Amino acid sequence: MSIMSISRGLALSLLWVATATAQDTDIKLTGKPYIDMDYGAFLTASIEVASGNIAQKGIAIRLDDGPGGVSQGNAFVLFDTDTMRVAGFWTGRGFINWQGIAMDGRHATHPRLVGNLMFSNGNAAGWASSRNNDNEKKGNNWKDTRLRGVDGVAYGPLPRKWAHWKGLHRQGSRVVLEYTVGRTSVREQPRLVTIGDRHVLERLLEVGPSTTPQAVQLAATTGAAVTVVDDRGKPQKRPDPRLAKSIAVLAASGGPAPGQIGLARDFTVSAWIKTTSGIGTIFSRAAVSGEWVPKGKTFFVRDGKLGFDVGWFGTVTGQRTVNDGKWHHAAVTYSHNSGQTRLFLDGRPDGAKELKSADEKNHIVRLGYTATNFMPPLNGALDDIQFFHRTLPVNDIARLARDQEIVQGRAARWTFDGDKPTKGQVPSRIANLSGGGFLGHNQGGRLVPGHRGLALSFNGQAQVRIGPRDRARPATRTNWLKKTVVASVVKGAAGARWDTTGEALRLVLPPAKTTRRISILTWQGPGQDVVATAAKLRKAPASPFWGDLARGAATQWRETVRTSMRRGDAKAPLAIDEITLPSKNPWRCWMRLGGFDYFSNASRAAVCTWQGDVWIVSGLGTALDGDDKSTAGKLTWKRVAAGLFQPLGLRIVDDQIYVLGRDQITHLVDRNDDGETDFYENFNNDAGLTLQRHEFVMDLHTDREGNFYYCRSGHYIKSQRGENCCVMKVSPDGAKLEVF
Repeated sequence: MSIMSISRGLALSLLWVATATAQDTDIKLTGKPYIDMDYGAFLTASIEVASGNIAQKGIAIRLDDGPGGVSQGNAFVLFDTDTMRVAGFWTGRGFINWQGIAMDGRHATHPRLVGNLMFSNGNAAGWASSRNNDNEKKGNNWKDTRLRGVDGVAYGPLPRKWAHWKGLHRQGSRVVLEYTVGRTSVREQPRLVTIGDRHVLERLLEVGPSTTPQAVQLAATTGAAVTVVDDRGKPQKRPDPRLAKSIAVLAASGGPAPGQIGLARDFTVSAWIKTTSGIGTIFSRAAVSGEWVPKGKTFFVRDGKLGFDVGWFGTVTGQRTVNDGKWHHAAVTYSHNSGQTRLFLDGRPDGAKELKSADEKNHIVRLGYTATNFMPPLNGALDDIQFFHRTLPVNDIARLARDQEIVQGRAARWTFDGDKPTKGQVPSRIANLSGGGFLGHNQGGRLVPGHRGLALSFNGQAQVRIGPRDRARPATRTNWLKKTVVASVVKGAAGARWDTTGEALRLVLPPAKTTRRISILTWQGPGQDVVATAAKLRKAPASPFWGDLARGAATQWRETVRTSMRRGDAKAPLAIDEITLPSKNPWRCWMRLGGFDYFSNASRAAVCTWQGDVWIVSGLGTALDGDDKSTAGKLTWKRVAAGLFQPLGLRIVDDQIYVLGRDQITHLVDRNDDGETDFYENFNNDAGLTLQRHEFVMDLHTDREGNFYYCRSGHYIKSQRGENCCVMKVSPDGAKLEVF
C-alpha cells in the first residue's frame, strides 16, 4: 500500500462513526459526542469566565474525584497559560456551555463556564514582574505591557523575561503546572478542599530560589479592598510575619466615586413584572426631564412584548407576550465589547441585537418611567428589581427566574418588604439592599401584593428615581462581616506578607536561596464565617505534594482498540484501501482527525483529533490478503494524549511527537515508556490568540534545518499582531517565532 493510499484513506475516514460503548456505567450520556467524551483530567480551550474575562489559552482542570473526566466534574479551576493566572474557580454540574465551532458547531462564539463562580482574576498577569515599577523600585510591577487589539484587549503571552509557560505534568487524575516567573521556576498543583459545604481552592506551590520578591495574585474584584485580620477576626495593625494567624479578606467596598448607574459597560437588569397594559417602562436611563434624546436607554413593554431601545440608534424586541396579568421574570443583558443586547422572559432567551452606545453623563436612572414623548410610564407592578455590572450568562438568568440568589457583580437590588411595610402604603424611599447608595425615591408608587412579599404598583404616572452611588469606603471589619467575601490563608510561607494596596488578594514571597513548598487556600463565603473556616483549614492535615515527576505517571488508557483495513474497489483506475477509525472506544472519543505523520518505522503513525486527542496506530502496510489472517489488514490504536486545544497539525521528529494546537506547539514527552504522555511540554506558544471564529492553526511541517512551519488563518486581524492569515516559522529549539 502506498503512502498516498494511506493518506487518502485517512482523509476518507473523517466521518464520525456513531458512538461507542460507555466505559463508566454511572454516567448519564447525552448523545452529544462533545459532552459525552472522556477528555481526561483537563481540557484546553478559550473559555469565558465572565464578561470581559476570557482565558484565551485556558486549561480547565477538574478538581473533584470521579469517573468520566473533566466534563463530568463538579469543581474546576481555569489556568491561563498566557498570563499564569487562575482565571476562575467554580463549582456545580455542567462544566461549560459547550458552545463553539469544535463543540456544538456554532460559529462566532466560544464556551463559557457553567455553575457557581467562586472567584476569578481578570485578563492580566497572575504574578508580578520583577522589573522596576513606576516608583523605580525593583519588583512587584503589575503593569501589563502586552500588545492590545483594536478592541482594547491584551492578547498573547507575557514577555518571556516576565513569565513563561513550560508545560503540564500529568499525575493520575491530577496535574502539575510548570512555568517560570523571571528566573524563578514554579510548579503548581490545584486541589479541592472541602470544609462542610464550603469549597476551597488549594494551590500547592513549589517555588524555586529567587533573588527578588515574587508576588502572586489569588483573586480580584473591581471596587474591592483587602483587610488582613487575625484568627479572631480583628484587623492586624502589624501583620504576622509568619502568616500563621493572618487571614486576608477581599470585600467589595462602597464602589467608585459618586455617580449614576451606567449602561455603557457590561450590565444586566432583572425584574418581576405584572401588567395587563400593552406598553410601559420597566427601567430607564434618560434625561432628567423632557423628551426622549440620543443615548437614552430604556427597558420596556410594547405591544405586550419586552423591548430595549437606545435613543435614535435601534431597538431589540421580544417574541413572547408578557401582558397577561400574571407575574413574569424579565431581564436584559448587555456586553460592551460587542454591543450584544439580549432579552429574556421567564428565564429563556427572547430576542437579541447589537446596540452599542455610550452613556450621556447627565442622564439619570428611573423605574417605571422614560420620557414625556416616548415609552409611557408603567401601568402595572414591579418586584425584586436587580442590577448587575456584568453580563449574566443564560444559566444565571434562569436561576434568577427560579428566585435563586446571585451576588457576584450585583450593584443594586430594590425590593419592597423592608421597614415594616403595609399594603396600600406609598413609601418615600426604596432601599438598595446591596448597599453603597443607589437609593430609590418613590413618586406615587403604592405597595401591593407581589411575586414574593410586596411589590410596587405604578399607575401610569408614578416613577422611582434612583440616586447616585455613595462614596467609596475601605472595607472594615464591620462591613466585610456582612458581605460575601473571598478569603485566603497560607501555610509554609515563611517571611511572606499580604499586599493590601490593590483590589486583589496578593501574596508577596521574600527572596530565598532554596526551593519552598507553600499551600495557599482561597474560598468564597459569608464574612461572618471566615474565622471559623480559616481555623478548620489550619487544623486540617497538610496535603501531600507530588512525587518525582521525572518518573512519569501511571498508565491511564491501558486498553487498545483494534480495527481492520477496508479494501477499496479494485475495478476503478486507482484502488484506495480505507483505514478504519477506532470510533467505538472505551472513552467515547470523537474521532475527527486533524493531522498525522509517520514514525521512522512506517508501520506506525500518530494522528491528532480536533477534540484534543493524539493516538498511535500500528499495523500500517500489512497486506490485506496475507497468509496470517490474525494480522492481515489489522490495525491497533493506542490513545497517548488528550485535552489539547483543537490540534490540526502533527509532526514526528526523531520519533518524538509535536502537536500543533490553537494555543501552542506541544511536545509530547513519555518519561516511563508506557506509551502515554507524561509531560505536555510547551515547545512554542509565542503567537497571540484571539476569538476570531476562523482563526484555525494547522498543518505542521519541518525543513532540513529543523525549523517548524505552520499556517495561522483568520478572516480579519482583530489583534493587530500581524500573526493571522500567514505562515509562521519556529526555530528548531522552539525559542523563536516569526512570520515566514
